[in-house]
Amino acid sequence: MRRAQKWLANNHDDALMLDRTAPPLISQSDATLINCVERISALLDKESSILANGRISDLEIVNIRKNHLLFEFSRLMNNAPTYLSEELRDRLSACKRKALRNSEALKHYLEAVQDLNLMIMDHIRKEDSDGTYSRMSSSRL
Repeated sequence: MRRAQKWLANNHDDALMLDRTAPPLISQSDATLINCVERISALLDKESSILANGRISDLEIVNIRKNHLLFEFSRLMNNAPTYLSEELRDRLSACKRKALRNSEALKHYLEAVQDLNLMIMDHIRKEDSDGTYSRMSSSRL
């Protein structure tokens, strides 16, 4: 203990310099959360690609994986300290921007599906109202 005190007394300026230049430490819980956020972010990128390329059939798998990751994230956040590192907050903000972008894309996709559904329903009503279906069923009897 005396040696450390003596060294600090003789090298006080060097010790302070080391403290100023040292990279910020990230806690283990922040590192675990960052890893989870990065996996969610990568999955959101994949979802964006699926939406952009029209491979809608792949969305079900992405949604299942997203649900699992969000469950994992919520469990990690329940055990996280009240203060989150700046790096974690930055990654969360980036992930939030991706999620909002995908939300808008999904909203437009759902609106298109609803419009298509309305057009099909309107066409069926028109066909039904001109007697097309009733003539076919009565001729078969």
